[in-house]
Amino acid sequence: MAGEEAASLLKAGIEVPDLREGEVSLDRLWARACPGEPVPARYDFRMRRG
Repeated sequence: MAGEEAASLLKAGIEVPDLREGEVSLDRLWARACPGEPVPARYDFRMRRG
């Protein structure tokens, strides 16, 4: 159930104002909550894609 709630929140859109370039926490959260779905650009702060 928690994964479904996290996926719902992420898909609705959240903003974390102090994330920096290179931060991977949101894309890792997305991968766990929404397996098989690509990380949306708004949550992808990685220096390298992959």
